[in-house]
Amino acid sequence: MNMLIAVMSTPFSIVMEKETLFRYKQQLSIIVDYIDHVDINTKFSKLKYIMVIKPEEITVDDGGNDKDMIIDQLRDTLKSDRKNNDRQFAKLTDLMEKQISSTKIQNDESEKQTEEAQTDK
Repeated sequence: MNMLIAVMSTPFSIVMEKETLFRYKQQLSIIVDYIDHVDINTKFSKLKYIMVIKPEEITVDDGGNDKDMIIDQLRDTLKSDRKNNDRQFAKLTDLMEKQISSTKIQNDESEKQTEEAQTDK
């Protein structure tokens, strides 16, 4: 029985030393598995800033111009990021224009009501 305890104590102590590492690793794997099922915009709508970090793989072939291929991949990545940023900017611009126009309409209506109230007196 003592031999069994001695044999099992070493792996147990190793696991206990790395408990937090294993816990965080498991939590991160769960987050990665379900990241597409959560709408970040609604979940974090009350927060001013949220940082999203995604891993990006750059594969390099063993032959030829590795540097040129990496540069091309980075250029493509920057272009796609720019397109995404342009789309987000266009959405925000449209939203601001709608809010400005609704504010102008409300302002015009309140001015008309004020004028009518003054003419009624």
